Amino acid sequence: MWHLTSRSYKEPDVDHRWMAEALAVMGSFADRSRPSKTAVIRRTNRNCVERFGEGEVAQPSRATAFRALKILERRQPLFRHSTKRIRDMHQRPARPYGKLPCTRPGEYVYLDTTPLDVFAMDPLTLRWLGVQLTVALDSYTKCVVALVVTVGDPKAVDVASVLYECMRPRPAPDYWPAYASWPEHGVPRCILIDPDAIEQARPRRKKAGRAASGPAITPDTIIVDHAKVYLAKHGTSACARLGISMQPARVREPRDKGPVERFFRTLREDLIQHLDGYKGPDVYSRGLDVEKRAFYYVDELEQIIREWVATVYHHRPHDGLVEPGLPDAAFTPAQMYHHGLARGGYIETPSDPHLAMEFLKVVPRTVQHYGRRREKAGVQGRYRRKAARPTQPVPREVQEQVAGVRRSV
Repeated sequence: MWHLTSRSYKEPDVDHRWMAEALAVMGSFADRSRPSKTAVIRRTNRNCVERFGEGEVAQPSRATAFRALKILERRQPLFRHSTKRIRDMHQRPARPYGKLPCTRPGEYVYLDTTPLDVFAMDPLTLRWLGVQLTVALDSYTKCVVALVVTVGDPKAVDVASVLYECMRPRPAPDYWPAYASWPEHGVPRCILIDPDAIEQARPRRKKAGRAASGPAITPDTIIVDHAKVYLAKHGTSACARLGISMQPARVREPRDKGPVERFFRTLREDLIQHLDGYKGPDVYSRGLDVEKRAFYYVDELEQIIREWVATVYHHRPHDGLVEPGLPDAAFTPAQMYHHGLARGGYIETPSDPHLAMEFLKVVPRTVQHYGRRREKAGVQGRYRRKAARPTQPVPREVQEQVAGVRRSV
């Protein structure tokens, strides 16, 4: 019979001055290449001799020093993680982490992009492509209000489409369950009824379902990083026209956008790694012949992510959603959205039917007496004559004014 006995771990008996010096040596390698444990031990012994004198600090044996470095690894990582992650961990603030105070939905919205650890195929060229995901995450409800999957790096028009989807969600597909669809947004403040339309008998038409795929939120402030795609004139001009503030996060501070970074990890662990074509977070985690397995097209991959967000993520308790009055209650993002409506009141979204025009790129053009020219109209050959023709009718009053100016000249 085997008897299982527990062994109590005994910490190494090392001088506290040697431990403090070893911790300082490990911290000095935060921005440098990774050394070996033997090199750290030798430098620590040399620093102790230079600082305290020969024989003042007892030097531990090799095995004891290795155990001491294992304990110090918890306070100052150096040997386990990648050097890039070690630099990020070294920049962590010494004070406790805080939370961005929010009182209602739409007060702060995070925008961020991440590469997806899965291959997709272009339906036109039939080539394997790397895709990236851009999402808009509400800070108060943790709801994913908009997303887009792009091939390669996103463009400014992709960021503008994400902002537009925040205010005008896409219609939900018919095959989604009822709980995953959101009601159509936009309740008018006043309703005018035409009595003639009520009295006249008209044939009934089948009412089309207008369920939305997500909540409609008008962002007050969007939090972005310093990527050029977010700070481009295309997006900043659209935000200025709609009264949306833009707050860039601090440089090399991923903790400023902690909720959206945590969503990316949840997406990878709960969905992406279970899909066909999953390639792992790095080349060292990639399987053999991933390209020969099943795959998804780019549009199919985006639809799968949208369905998972609507059916799973929005209706699963979120650890980051806490109500001070109910500390033990577990809220889902969908429940927190309705709670925010009851708490913050009416959320007004733009009612302009041509709202999409506000998110288009603004290009300056001059209007001449003959109309306006299109971009790149000055080409050679027969296209020059076609491009020089008026592209829009000129009012008769303008033509008469131009003719009078020519006669006077």
